[in-house]
Amino acid sequence: MNPVQPNLPFYPATKLELFPQVTRQPNDPPYDVTRRPKYWADPSQAATDPAQFVSYIVLHESPDGTFAVMTIYMPAGEAATTNFPDPPPANIPPNYVIPNYAPKWEAPIRPLLPNEQLYPSPFGLLIKKTDFPNTSVNWTTADQALLQAVAVKLGVGS
Repeated sequence: MNPVQPNLPFYPATKLELFPQVTRQPNDPPYDVTRRPKYWADPSQAATDPAQFVSYIVLHESPDGTFAVMTIYMPAGEAATTNFPDPPPANIPPNYVIPNYAPKWEAPIRPLLPNEQLYPSPFGLLIKKTDFPNTSVNWTTADQALLQAVAVKLGVGS
């Protein structure tokens, strides 16, 4: 499965993901505290020797908020399965301590193409196509006022 490059100047980095991120289902195995949380699975690894290591390219967010393309390695058995942390209790009792889980495994992505670059934005990490034709739009004063009002409503304008 290899995601197609959208014909847009910018698109969400999630469009690069090779496997959909899923949520816990009733038949999922219980959380394995010896493994990192994982919200995706690579079904092609189910038939591989579970101890063999596999690698994936991922987008990693550093503590300072910057992103980088990195390679991660994990056993094939772990790659083939999800690992959902236990949900908090329905009625959180007083003095409940939220577990301190290890960082989750990032979702694998296809490699960036030569015409793609990471583009952080207020709406999340985007992919910018560097070869997309530059088209100009002639905004009317009414269009500009409407866009400004929307930006203020979203909290991104003044």
